[in-house]
Amino acid sequence: KPFMLVALSGCTGMDVAAIMRKAQKNPDEFSIRVTGDVSDHYPVEYTRVHLIYDFKGKDEYDAAAANAVRLSQEKYCGVSSMLKKIIPVTWEINYNGRQVFNNKVENVEVSES
Repeated sequence: KPFMLVALSGCTGMDVAAIMRKAQKNPDEFSIRVTGDVSDHYPVEYTRVHLIYDFKGKDEYDAAAANAVRLSQEKYCGVSSMLKKIIPVTWEINYNGRQVFNNKVENVEVSES
């Protein structure tokens, strides 16, 4: 199972790096952390996956980084596309230590009025 997370981070990481390079807005640092929640019954399988993209670089490149991640997640990354058919795949983007995007779905109780 952990290799699925490695494949996901590698796929999207290569996309993001290529998109940023093509835009000539290379970050000084770029890393991805990925976590997966697993079921508590057999077969033990991932129930959701969350990616955290961390960038450091010129402040004016933050929009380009967010766009590169969006393109990877919505258009290019085949591993993410496959996983999204069976489980939630969420992500967040941090640029120079500041969160610029997060679509992680949290369990929130909704009260009816």
